[in-house]
Amino acid sequence: EELDAMVPFPVEETDCCYSWSPEIGRNHYYMQITRDLIDKIGVGIYRDGTFLPSEAALADEYKVSVSTIRKAVAMLNKCGFCHTYNVKGTQVTLFNDDATAQCMKNRVLKNDTLLYLSGLQFMAAAVWPAAMLTAESIKKEAEELVDKMEQPGAVPLDLITDAMKEHLPLKPFQMILQEVGGLLHWGYYYSFYSDGSTRSNELNQRCRIALDCLMKGEKQAYARQLSLCYCHVLEVVREHMVQCGLYEAKNLITPQPEQWEEYEIQNIW
Repeated sequence: EELDAMVPFPVEETDCCYSWSPEIGRNHYYMQITRDLIDKIGVGIYRDGTFLPSEAALADEYKVSVSTIRKAVAMLNKCGFCHTYNVKGTQVTLFNDDATAQCMKNRVLKNDTLLYLSGLQFMAAAVWPAAMLTAESIKKEAEELVDKMEQPGAVPLDLITDAMKEHLPLKPFQMILQEVGGLLHWGYYYSFYSDGSTRSNELNQRCRIALDCLMKGEKQAYARQLSLCYCHVLEVVREHMVQCGLYEAKNLITPQPEQWEEYEIQNIW
């Protein structure tokens, strides 16, 4: 009661002094190119069995040197997304479990994968309050989001999450989601769909169900579906990585958003 009398509510927000950058030391430019290429592979721009553009063409596209492209392509090879032939070029090779298993013997790639899985686990929990806080704002953009989802190469979960970040009133929370989203920008989960990011895959279907719930005014169902999207990705990638030798991934449990409503967690937010 004393604090309530002393501090007006809501507190007038000043410039956010909170900062966090988990990618320091990990954000080399060739890695950013690697991530972008993985996303293009995942959404079907470069399909399984096809060849990437030449190193010279990629260097021209990204406005970098050929040596930088070679580093990016070498990382793609190491992660099992591609295989480079001396004469033919670099071929997309999805579902290469042998390459993934070899990756898990590399300490850096192993830690990166665990960090990625931890980020998915965090988002599965954090997207619920973010969705509840921004539901009314996102509802006004729902039809526009549906149209964007229909565009070639669109990733519905990214579209919805990015929209939420823009409307979050809590700046530290906004920054945390932004930075965790950067850690998730690897596209691993898209590669589990041989046809890329299509309307038929389970992840995209869940996103459309979430927007349908929002447009009907069912905010809790909307938040739950978005949480289940991240839970789905976590489970798919976790189980695959365990099969490929990353046994530590077993310790990352899946959140249970279905149970949260029983405790009326929405009243807390």
